[in-house]
Amino acid sequence: MGKIIKHEFLKIFTSKLFLYTLIVFILANIVLLIYTQNIAKKDEIPYSAYKILNEEIKDLSELEKQELISKEYEKNNAFSIISNIVNNKNSDDAYIREFAETLKNENKELYDKYINEYPTGGYKYTGDEAKELAFLKEIKREYEECKNYKQIISEILEKAENLETISIFQEAQDDFSNKNIKDTAQSYEKMLDTELEFIPAKGINSFTKMGITDILIVLLIFVISTIIIYEEREKNLFPLIKSTKNGRGKTILAKIFVMFILIFAISLILYSINFIYYAITIGYGNLSANLQSINTFLYSTLPISIGGYIALFFITKIAVFFIISLIILLISNLAKNNVSNYMALILIFGISFLRIYNNRSNFKI
Repeated sequence: MGKIIKHEFLKIFTSKLFLYTLIVFILANIVLLIYTQNIAKKDEIPYSAYKILNEEIKDLSELEKQELISKEYEKNNAFSIISNIVNNKNSDDAYIREFAETLKNENKELYDKYINEYPTGGYKYTGDEAKELAFLKEIKREYEECKNYKQIISEILEKAENLETISIFQEAQDDFSNKNIKDTAQSYEKMLDTELEFIPAKGINSFTKMGITDILIVLLIFVISTIIIYEEREKNLFPLIKSTKNGRGKTILAKIFVMFILIFAISLILYSINFIYYAITIGYGNLSANLQSINTFLYSTLPISIGGYIALFFITKIAVFFIISLIILLISNLAKNNVSNYMALILIFGISFLRIYNNRSNFKI
């Protein structure tokens, strides 16, 4: 068994196709990471804004974070109002001039507080007035949801209690629905004591949603499976392997083992690159904080840290890729030649891609 595994590894690592493809895909992954950052649309907030904020708040208490966010939001909201007033007060249209004066009177306190700072205020996060305010609105919303976490959970429990009360008086009580309500309530009840610390969601969201990396890994799995099966098929060795004692079983197990190790190693390399890249360009905050500290996972009932979630995310990816690799190996093994192998795989993954695309279109809001 050990010799077979060694032979399979040598087969992969002496293949120029694998080595060149691996190098090209690693470089492609890095290029695409940089490309997705640099092609941000005019109205999109740059990664650097999140990086600056993460650096500012990393050593602050929750109260200090609140003060910083509130102050920056108030100031930039005031700048936006003042900009509107300044740009419209000298308009040729009397209605617009009246609007500017009304806006000034309605926001007199903010106007007087920040008018002297406005000309030299600057926009330290984005360098742009509109982006700065949009960024701070996003951060303020995330912070307020984090701050009000216990209240949000209490409201969920209250709704669950009301639904359970209603279900009791229904003539045709649905036992499954009633049990589901109770289970949901119990899950969220455990979350009442969960302590959160505000962490901007952008870093983790960007890391977990880099779908192009998944595509590159699947393509590499395709290349590996082709190399693993190619020699036996081309030299017609499968009948000979089957005729030996336990030859077929050991060979298949060796190929599966090698495939798993390679999937693990390749995924680790590519996702490590992604993790380091987003750590440098955006930042993640405190990875030991509870997962619910990230706004995206506010309603999650997983009792794990952000770092624990990243580990779980990686393990899940490995499991999915391994299942895909088994399917590819099965098709490669059953195919009579490489051409039919390629055609079958392209057809299967083409249909799968179309189904996924259609499902996403159907669920688009």
